[in-house]
Amino acid sequence: MSKSREKPIVKPATRERGEARYFHGRVKILDDFKELLGRAKKGNSGTSMLIQAAPGAGKTALLHECARLAEGQRWQTARIKLRDLWHTNTLLQSLRREKETRHKEVTRGGNLGISGGIGDVGQVSISGGRSSTSTYAERTTLEVLRDQKGSLLLVLDEAQKLALTQPEHTEMISDLLDTIHNGYIGRSVILIAAGLGATAAIFDSLGISRFDPGCHINLSPLKEEAEREVIKDWLKKEGRAKGDSTPWIDAIAHETHGWPQHIMAYVWPALKQLKLTGGG
Repeated sequence: MSKSREKPIVKPATRERGEARYFHGRVKILDDFKELLGRAKKGNSGTSMLIQAAPGAGKTALLHECARLAEGQRWQTARIKLRDLWHTNTLLQSLRREKETRHKEVTRGGNLGISGGIGDVGQVSISGGRSSTSTYAERTTLEVLRDQKGSLLLVLDEAQKLALTQPEHTEMISDLLDTIHNGYIGRSVILIAAGLGATAAIFDSLGISRFDPGCHINLSPLKEEAEREVIKDWLKKEGRAKGDSTPWIDAIAHETHGWPQHIMAYVWPALKQLKLTGGG
């Protein structure tokens, strides 16, 4: 007897962090952020935005949604790492990587040329395995950002790690954050960062103590309606649940209290059960 092909359930480890497969809620935050994008582009300026919360609140998923909104308004987005704030070459690599990912510009024959759209990053090229970065050998990350073209959103997750910055990099990071935060880059650049509850104090220690309205967010659990929609999507779309799923939604929501990480902890065994019963 041939076995019927079933849609495999994604393993939990691949969905514990990052983009939310079924995203609901955070409407006010996203509306405020969309307005911020418009103001920054119109004023050819920018600022920084901080999202902080306990683990599992959905910070990384929210960052992804904000980046998606920015791309929809023709912003270049770059997901950066901590060291990109002081290391010129790694910042350039992050800018290039995002551009390549979005446009999927991979040429045949092992030659990769990058030009246009992200300023003088186009001067850094790879051809036949050799690279040339002499143009930026003496430049700072701030100068690199000033050389870019168009509107740029920098996305920094795990921002609480700024507390681990080595003393020799602190002054450079403080100067960079201050310049972005106060809109002194000379073009529309926004830094959106997410971190744990102490991240605001870390920004304060680096000279960033006051944020514009709507730009300092202490992320709370999902509201009940959004929580139930997330659970419903997982059960119906992922688990292909048949019939009325309200009792299951009620049971899960009773335990999870709006926390995305808790929702996933209950959704996985529910999906496993639905798989065993064919959605019954």
